Amino acid sequence: MANMRLNANLRTVSFSKTVSVLEDLELSSGKCVRRYRAVNVHLGTVDVNSDFSLIKELTEADAKNAKLWVQEQQRLVQYAYMDNQKKGLIGGCPVIKRNKSDDDKYRDHYGYIPDCRVGEFIGVIINQIPLSSPIQSVESNNSLYENIIELRKKGRLSDVFKDIFNALIKIHKINPFTKNEWFSLFLGEKDCFYLITAASGYKQSIFEKMLPLNHRATILSQINKALKNRVTSKTC
Repeated sequence: MANMRLNANLRTVSFSKTVSVLEDLELSSGKCVRRYRAVNVHLGTVDVNSDFSLIKELTEADAKNAKLWVQEQQRLVQYAYMDNQKKGLIGGCPVIKRNKSDDDKYRDHYGYIPDCRVGEFIGVIINQIPLSSPIQSVESNNSLYENIIELRKKGRLSDVFKDIFNALIKIHKINPFTKNEWFSLFLGEKDCFYLITAASGYKQSIFEKMLPLNHRATILSQINKALKNRVTSKTC
């Protein structure tokens, strides 16, 4: 059976197998003996969404088990993000166990999964960003809540963001946002992104394929037209 390791980027998985190699070994006495030594052979590194059966060394059962294993790892990572968000923490990087020393390093961290194998998610998200304020119930803003319900009935949920979108452009034209303010808005956008992917169970790539043709170019054109005077981005 092949060995599997999820890579740190969470986008690829590496396959290997252990084989026994016969080698000659000379003892201190000068006597030569032959013995078998275990060697790890790399079979390939592929995208987590690819067809694992394309790796010819994998059996059909290996490929099927690998796909189930990857899905379980993705589920654990997704759950960890959701759990951390409930604690007021967003973003961060999932830790993939590289060696046994990671157990000692992360044993006292929230979410730690004991006895996971090398190449698996260890249950810990590092470098999270604390929310400046707790997540409030949508129902506390009756007008917003009712507006979302109404737009949902009409099949126009994307309109939820239009007023915010237009208001941000108007404010930016009058008094341009600073880098830190843009970053604050970016965090809010990320929260929404995590909600959509975590709650729906669909990956970003699925929704990207559903976008209208030239959607990005169309939106950028509308933004530039609304701003009139384009703002030059500053590097860090």
